[in-house]
Amino acid sequence: MNACLLKASLGVLVGFATISLPHLEMNWNQQSWFASLDFFSLTIFGPIGGLISGWTGRKTMFLVIPPLTSLGWILIGLSSSTLTLFAGRLLTCISMALLNNIPLVYISEIAHPDLRSVLSSIVGQSCGLGTSFVWILSYFCTWRSIAYLSTIPLMVSMVASCFFPESPYWLVEVGNLAEASESLRFFREGSSENDENISIEFSEIQLKQLTKKNTNGTLLKTCQKLGSVAAFWKPFSCIGIIFTLNVLSGFLALTNYLDDIMVESGSQLQTSMVVLVIGILRIPLMGVAPIFAKKINPRTAFVLGQTIKALATLCMASYFSLYGLNPDFYQIFSWIPMTMFFLEYVARSTLIENVLYTLLGELYPTEIRTLAVGITTSVVCLAGGLVIKLYPDIKATMGMDGLCYFYFTIILVNIIWGYSSIPDNRSKSLVDIENSYQNTPSSRKKQEPMKMRLINMKE
Repeated sequence: MNACLLKASLGVLVGFATISLPHLEMNWNQQSWFASLDFFSLTIFGPIGGLISGWTGRKTMFLVIPPLTSLGWILIGLSSSTLTLFAGRLLTCISMALLNNIPLVYISEIAHPDLRSVLSSIVGQSCGLGTSFVWILSYFCTWRSIAYLSTIPLMVSMVASCFFPESPYWLVEVGNLAEASESLRFFREGSSENDENISIEFSEIQLKQLTKKNTNGTLLKTCQKLGSVAAFWKPFSCIGIIFTLNVLSGFLALTNYLDDIMVESGSQLQTSMVVLVIGILRIPLMGVAPIFAKKINPRTAFVLGQTIKALATLCMASYFSLYGLNPDFYQIFSWIPMTMFFLEYVARSTLIENVLYTLLGELYPTEIRTLAVGITTSVVCLAGGLVIKLYPDIKATMGMDGLCYFYFTIILVNIIWGYSSIPDNRSKSLVDIENSYQNTPSSRKKQEPMKMRLINMKE
């Protein structure tokens, strides 16, 4: 629950710009900085948070960061000037950036292999649920009230974290085997696993840690691991590329500047009503996404979702091209951009996000997982920040139709890359996934003596 609440808090942070910008007295440059500050903060501080989590543990971060983020929201609610508004925004963005990757890593490390894709999907979807929460509230509350209400999930998550143990993978990594065993049994309690299967899973975690030959503990060795092709670059060539391309395809820009897009399309609908409807419809989609994550091959789900996005973006581009030629005639079709936007929203929520968040949490090896996820998310967020910040300038240069055609081209590239690189890791343990990226003769030879050593230690 605490992981979902923290991810939902990130969604609140991301969605806040959409509902607050129309009411803030800012010029285009200030608005673009305010909207993109969260992603630029994630770019810089995401890897730092992952590195700190590797030293302090996941649970410590769950207890320390939420109060800092809550303080930032209070500053936003109390702000009387642009300076204090940006100060509060900066504090919330930096603190959430430090925490951003850890909930997903934590879930990946504690979840049963058969449930990991479903639980990772739920955690990932919680971010969108947080955005929906903000959009729905914006119809009934002022942006200041929403800022105050945003502290609630943060503080509830902090309290909930007190009742859950640390990740067994991290505990094994730091040599606390007794507590690691208790942690694993805590998270397997009530499942179909018997003591023997739990012992086997714990032995696999220990075995994998032994094969690392004490590579943890220093920043230099961590950097060496990051330079490894099998440990970092092979997983990054999958999740890093498709996630970055997914962000560059423009959905974040369309979301943050939704009010401007409605004006450009000639729509007479109120932005507050549109975000209310989308926010409400987003909630049942959360129940569908985990089912897709469990039943549909991730490659199939990703390609299908991106294909729907491509067609929707192409329809938007075509509409803006025709509307520019004869606004009066095509005014009757002004519903097309918002309909296509909602179609993209559905595809992203049900088919794409669960694949991205599951792969992000499971592909990297344990000793660099939080840092590697942080670096990957940093690259993704840099792309997101640039897309949002540069939207006004690119739109002024290319027009709305040219901008949508540009996004359409990026989506086509992502379809090809995703089809060629996404694996199916359902029902595999994290150890099995890591071995699949290091499946070389030398690695197998190293693992055999370690396995005998572990057996001898048990005897």
